[in-house]
Amino acid sequence: DLLDWTRDVYFLKPLSRDRLREIIVEPAKSKNIQVEPPQLLEDLLDFAQAGDAGLSLLGIVLAELWDARQDNAISAQTQAAIGGVAGAIARHADHVIGSLSRERRIVARKLLLSLVTPEKTLLRRSEDELVSQSTEAPRVLRVLLGGRLICLTDTPAGGLYQLAHQLLATTWPTMQRWIDEQAPVQPSRPSLPALRVP
Repeated sequence: DLLDWTRDVYFLKPLSRDRLREIIVEPAKSKNIQVEPPQLLEDLLDFAQAGDAGLSLLGIVLAELWDARQDNAISAQTQAAIGGVAGAIARHADHVIGSLSRERRIVARKLLLSLVTPEKTLLRRSEDELVSQSTEAPRVLRVLLGGRLICLTDTPAGGLYQLAHQLLATTWPTMQRWIDEQAPVQPSRPSLPALRVP
């Protein structure tokens, strides 16, 4: 039952910008790795603070930056090499979806699309709304939550699910394709009758 595993989910309070800065810089500094230029650090901080699950996704981005570092520095070139934050998140999201069977990928697509509008605004949904979509939905929901593509937000109305970050709605190519594919086909304009020249 879905409730059996969500009872172990803990809601974390957002961290201050200074605390996030420490989380990014201190482990690198302990290994004599420089994070430069300052704008790179600011971009990472902005990303981490932009969504309810920004901190958990930040770990994915930092791991890619760490692997791509050169000359003991995580630099703007390192950031470009991984395609920036958006590239790292897109690769991670595709990996999570690719880990599912074909049947469950279809369910994952439905679940994720139900959390975003055609205009790419994030929506929040209850557990009941999501798991009612398919018998496979509870299992797929667990994979998406564990894979950090969605997060569970504590609200006065109870726990609500949403995409973990706005970037998943706006820059993840797979999501862009899904949104485009579900958009209603616009009827073509009828052609005008040919004008007869007297």
